Amino acid sequence: MFYSSLLLALLSQVPGAPIQEEPPGADPAYDQGPLTVEFVAMREMRLRTNDPDLAARMQPDLRMQFRVQGERLSKISRYGNLVLTELVDDTGQSLIDPEALKDLDADTTRVNTFGAERLRTNGLLVTTRHEPAARAAHVLSKVRGEIRLIIADETEQLTIDDPFQFLGGKIEHPRLAELGIELEVMPAEQFDNSPPADRCLLLHHLAKAEHVRKVSFADGWMRPLRARAGSLTSRSGVKCQSHYFDAGPLTNELQLVLEIHPTIEDVRLELNLDGLELP
Repeated sequence: MFYSSLLLALLSQVPGAPIQEEPPGADPAYDQGPLTVEFVAMREMRLRTNDPDLAARMQPDLRMQFRVQGERLSKISRYGNLVLTELVDDTGQSLIDPEALKDLDADTTRVNTFGAERLRTNGLLVTTRHEPAARAAHVLSKVRGEIRLIIADETEQLTIDDPFQFLGGKIEHPRLAELGIELEVMPAEQFDNSPPADRCLLLHHLAKAEHVRKVSFADGWMRPLRARAGSLTSRSGVKCQSHYFDAGPLTNELQLVLEIHPTIEDVRLELNLDGLELP
């Protein structure tokens, strides 16, 4: 069963002035008002089976969907995971797995690729997954957490010629140095089972990673090159972005194109809810 939250706007009535109402069938707009995170829906799945393979594939869980909304939606450049730090049902049982919480990075962000129109009609939807509630529970008595948002207005584009010239060190560029943005090109030998060194660029964001909105590539004629993005962790525990090129071996004509924000606003949007009814 799904539950939806509905915000009601109370309009003060001026004597003699008509009451303005939404036209029938009008879609809600989520790009208005202050930035908030609201509960949208919930699904709880329980499974009982004697098939161990099926049980391994379909673990019981509780999933919830939330919506970030507000007039600054289109300014969100990057966003992180919605990390719930407290989730307790009315029997007193906590639904947060401490081990799973360790693996859920609250600081890592991803690019907001949703257009302004989609954000206006849907908001920014995020989903969380947790242990199922106790069978005797009826409501979630406490829901606490936060989501990290990177908000920016201005964007610049920088081009780095032959990024492999910086292999094993920091990328040198006067604008990056001015803004304090530091990126390192890492050698493939530091990773287990990494793609071939001549077809993969490994970038480690050392400082101000949140200022980098997008990483793309071009050839010597500035024609876009497609690369498959992923993440790898070195043998020493360093996490980096991997960019693998299917087209063939890379040459010194490769160009790294960075879309960056000179200034950002780093927002931690809190979630604080009580008494959510369980399915």
